[in-house]
Amino acid sequence: MQKIKNLLRKDWTIILLLFFAGLLLYVNTFKGPFLWDDIALVVENEHVHSFKFFKTWFTESALNGAGITHSSLYRPLATIVNASIYGVFGESAIAYRIVMFLMHFGSSVLVFNLFKKLSFSRVAGIFAAFLFLAHPVQTESVSYIAGMADVLSGLMILLGLNLFLSEKFKSPGIQIISVAGIFILALLSKEIGIILLPLVALLMIYKWKIFTPSQKKSSIQTIVTLAIIGGTYIILKLTALNFTGDLKLTELTNEYTESIFIRLITFITAIWEYFKLTFFPKDLFFEKPFNFHSNLIGASQIFGYLTVLTGLLFSYKFFRKGSRKFFLGFFWFFAALVPVSGIIVSNATYAEHWLYLPIIGIIILLAAGYDSLKGHYKKIFAGILILAIITLSVRTIYRNSEWADPESFYKNELKHNPGSPRLYNQMGRLEFKRGNANRAIKYFSEGLVKDQDRMLYVIPYNLGNAQFRIGDYTAAINSYFLSLEINPNNRKAHNMLYETFNELSMSDETNKTLQFLERIDNGEVLSNTEIREFYFSLPSSIKQF
Repeated sequence: MQKIKNLLRKDWTIILLLFFAGLLLYVNTFKGPFLWDDIALVVENEHVHSFKFFKTWFTESALNGAGITHSSLYRPLATIVNASIYGVFGESAIAYRIVMFLMHFGSSVLVFNLFKKLSFSRVAGIFAAFLFLAHPVQTESVSYIAGMADVLSGLMILLGLNLFLSEKFKSPGIQIISVAGIFILALLSKEIGIILLPLVALLMIYKWKIFTPSQKKSSIQTIVTLAIIGGTYIILKLTALNFTGDLKLTELTNEYTESIFIRLITFITAIWEYFKLTFFPKDLFFEKPFNFHSNLIGASQIFGYLTVLTGLLFSYKFFRKGSRKFFLGFFWFFAALVPVSGIIVSNATYAEHWLYLPIIGIIILLAAGYDSLKGHYKKIFAGILILAIITLSVRTIYRNSEWADPESFYKNELKHNPGSPRLYNQMGRLEFKRGNANRAIKYFSEGLVKDQDRMLYVIPYNLGNAQFRIGDYTAAINSYFLSLEINPNNRKAHNMLYETFNELSMSDETNKTLQFLERIDNGEVLSNTEIREFYFSLPSSIKQF
């Protein structure tokens, strides 16, 4: 026992334990294929396939290379990582997943190191690192190749916080430059990198009493430097890096997108969902329903109000008594959630991957609780934490088995969100890839029914491809035109119409249609009205769908 205790006092022992524990948790994802948005971000993204597009990584949306032009995803550093992996391993999903796991493991080591710098006990720091590593809510970032930006930005933020608290720098100026450089890398990974600024400010407040005068001065200088960088980045995102001309991250227009009051009430309501995801992560799924709330009173709203008010009161009470750990944990959680709080319109009302760094705030509260206890109570709480880590690990392994198997993944998604047209589209794509065109048609058709607002042009396009494969060319034509009615610039639908009409060999109508399509190919931008008029001008024998 004494030898074991001595080993646990060595940092390298903890690092090795974290590595092998993480490997056990995530090794079953290594066999998984590219999934969902992985296709657009890597497989079909020609900008990732060659370093000749290096300039575009910094000047265009990360999805431009996949032909998705209406997007403001600015992810230069994540794209560089994706392109580097692709350049060495090609379309090898396992290579991406191993890199994602290694970054998550690196972040857990940084969490362990950060807790030491925050004056937590060594045992509390070990618990913190393993809770961060093993929590199943992290799988949405780590096991999803499209989550590269979340894990990469999280790694940069944690590195920046460790550098800010490091005492190994011989010059404050070098320390400030290092933190500022990491901040830039975090912002280039994903917009969420902006939270490094409030988290640094939070740590400055937390450590202020024990800072030396020179540390206080350099801390303030660091905050000012980060504020300048952050302000510049926000201006660029609103102007040069705003590729869509819209400040919203969704194409939806409703009460939620138009009212900040409703967005904030929705965020308060979502606190209950975050609580369940953190302490009872039974129901895990990616495609969350876009449910917004305008009622001020309700069970979830009351829980949110009580959480915020209780947290503020206890933070103030403990802060005045000189115990700042509760203050740190509470404000960390909310500071890390600010970008997705509804102040800026997002494409969801809450999400699992949004908890990747905020969950550290909850872990801080648990670690503070452990350090505050003594004697048998401390041992009991340690046992509870160990049991929690084991239970969470089992859930993570099971959840990762779903991430590794597309069919299990999408069926789990449909179980929790049967009204999502995107899910039926993904199931259809899966069946189409397997060669089951008729089953694909069933899923695409269901997705088309669910997409009542006709927001997703890819569903009728994919339906047309499945109909084309079984030789139902008339139905395929109608599907392609429906796709063009939603998005007149869907070049793939234009190309497939050529092929479909050639297969039909309908001379008069083929010529008429080819002339129509040539107008598009010559650069004309046709309105939905023109496309609709042409569609209804076709003989009824064609318009069967």
